[in-house]
Amino acid sequence: MTSRANDLRMSSLSEIADLRDAWRGLSAVACNPFSTWEWASTWWRHLGKGREQKILGFENRRGELVGIVPLYLHQRLPLRLLRFIGHFPADQMGPVCAPEHAADVARALHRGLTAESTWDLLLAERLPTEAGLDFPVRARRLRTEPMPELKIETTDWDEFLATKSSNFRGQVRSYERRLIRDHSLRFRLAADPDRLNDDMDLLFRLHESLWESQGSEGAFRGLKDFHRDFARQALENGWLRLWIAYLDAEPAAAWYGFRLGDTDWFYQGGRSPTHNRTSIGFVLMSHTVRDAVESGIATYKLLLGGEQYKARFSTHEPTVETLVFTRSFRGRLALEAAKALGPLPGPLGRAARQLRAV
Repeated sequence: MTSRANDLRMSSLSEIADLRDAWRGLSAVACNPFSTWEWASTWWRHLGKGREQKILGFENRRGELVGIVPLYLHQRLPLRLLRFIGHFPADQMGPVCAPEHAADVARALHRGLTAESTWDLLLAERLPTEAGLDFPVRARRLRTEPMPELKIETTDWDEFLATKSSNFRGQVRSYERRLIRDHSLRFRLAADPDRLNDDMDLLFRLHESLWESQGSEGAFRGLKDFHRDFARQALENGWLRLWIAYLDAEPAAAWYGFRLGDTDWFYQGGRSPTHNRTSIGFVLMSHTVRDAVESGIATYKLLLGGEQYKARFSTHEPTVETLVFTRSFRGRLALEAAKALGPLPGPLGRAARQLRAV
């Protein structure tokens, strides 16, 4: 049964370290790696230093904890800015709760925070649009981003391929056959904790090699220690999916993601630029989709970005949105400066520039 927003009581909880069991119980239902206690606690160790946690809990009339909203005070003066613990590297944020409670927790959060005077602005990043997190008032949408996904309705690979175009089917089969003909092709799923650090370093190298060839630094800059830490916990919990594709015994491509419940989450990948013409990235992606199909996975999430290669695999394109809420004149002034009014001097101007960069 869904808890009604008016029935939920908001209260402050203790710090992340003390909430492991309760948090894990709620996130297990959500099946979102970015909502797990492991993600939040790892993020706090690596990226939360010097900040103040503001973790909120939501109980129903029976005193049962049905939701957690992990916030922190990003900046104190002159603008008291609240943000989600785990933001930036996370592709999907929101309340930690069962999906059927998400909308009510969001409304109860808005009602509870509106009555407080300890903040000026709440930056709520990458909330799933389809979850119905409809905050009643004073919400400004800053950004909407695509989150393509593949819905899978079979466990038979040939039956799955029959739902795709003949061109797609032909490429999936012919590209892999060509690699097997011209090279020694092998896929390995990282499963050895003693080898994991080396496997993560390999992922980082392949990712950076790909992006450097395109004039970019990639997604792991400043976050390698965070991902090493989280990947180790994900492996211990059975969530980690780190695939390495080898050509002639040399690592050629990597796929980094997570499996929770009946959902696979593709987070990042990499490819050696020396294999640009071999289609090894497409072949590895096809291999992970085949593994998902044959493992009975219902949803394969390709996460942030509307790249063409994702469109070839996806069947749906839900979105996530970044919203901002204000409760004071200072908050509204910083928001307006970020969106339209140009620079402000001093610390308030720095807060406006932060919002403009979102």
